[in-house]
Amino acid sequence: MLIQFALMAGVLWLALIGINGLAWHLSLKPENQAIVQFQGGWDRIIKPVAADSLQPEIAIFGASWARDMFDPDTIGAISGKRVFNHAVTGGTPWEARRFAESLLASDPALKLAILNADSFSQELDAPKFNPPFNPAILNTLDDGAPNPDVRAARLSGLLLSGSSLGYAAGIGAKLFRRDVMGEPKQALIASYSRADYTSRRNELAAAKDHFLETGGPLAAPGGKMRQKNAPSADFAGTVQAFCARKVDVTAYFTPHHVTRVHCDAKGDAARRTRSLMLELKATCAARLALYDFGYPNAITLEGITEPVSSSWFYRPDGHPRPVLGDLLFSLMSGNLAVAAPLGLDDRAASDLLAMSEADFEAWNTEKSARCSAQWTPEARSLLMSGKLPNG
Repeated sequence: MLIQFALMAGVLWLALIGINGLAWHLSLKPENQAIVQFQGGWDRIIKPVAADSLQPEIAIFGASWARDMFDPDTIGAISGKRVFNHAVTGGTPWEARRFAESLLASDPALKLAILNADSFSQELDAPKFNPPFNPAILNTLDDGAPNPDVRAARLSGLLLSGSSLGYAAGIGAKLFRRDVMGEPKQALIASYSRADYTSRRNELAAAKDHFLETGGPLAAPGGKMRQKNAPSADFAGTVQAFCARKVDVTAYFTPHHVTRVHCDAKGDAARRTRSLMLELKATCAARLALYDFGYPNAITLEGITEPVSSSWFYRPDGHPRPVLGDLLFSLMSGNLAVAAPLGLDDRAASDLLAMSEADFEAWNTEKSARCSAQWTPEARSLLMSGKLPNG
């Protein structure tokens, strides 16, 4: 009986290794990267190891606002570079710094890091990390020293853990649906789902009054919206790590829908982050850039300037969709031609670090004034003339 039990346990152990090993093999194939990198829940376990293997030239860091917004396939097609979306569900500033340092220790090909500034905001009483974060699978220790046990930890975690088995089941099901059932990628990835605006007419009408007409009261779903805060110390540490390796850094503020995040009526978030990045730029061996899309504009007022039944830019939970990531990456890459048809001012794609102090304060004041329905005639005219996609 004991022998039979041992044999059965051995078979199950080998099956676990085989299933997890196959899932890992499939996870490294280029054609599977969008499905793999959008897979929530197991991203903290898979992404640090996958990024090392894929050696990206562009990497994105942050929380799920960034994870949902950048499709490595489409950003790769736009840029002509290998792209890895390293953002994770509920990612914290400390986690992002640790992921960045680990990748830098193994990826000499990396040329550009894109940091979601919102994800690096200093949050009071926020956890340092969220499960299942495992520092043992990172290439570096918290003090920057090489991690001598990283290979053993990765082998154990990827092949023997129950978490990896759960990941294998999830990724296997999606690849089966794509390759056998013929379902398109967009149907398999929750990030491509679209918010329904038909049930939010009253909320959108109140937002129109607040941002475009009288500046009256604005209520958010659930009665509470997120607040923008100052950048955390880990933001500076992450930028400095990239600077030391001569990797360019582009930071950006997410264009959250105006009903989801408090409007920054004083422009403090952009001002504080710009001030910090200018200090870092003085000693940085790489190029730094900062963009702010998080203010009332044609994107964040979707469904308010003109009625639409479903969102082109946002998921049902308010997270940005990948089509918005494609648009923002194009703008941050200097393709201003995509701005005006949407009703966006060219300054929406302006690097805030390249502006003079006077120009920055003028622009920051102008876009912040929109929080209380104060628009310049030119900006209002451009906004109302734009046509958003809604295919």
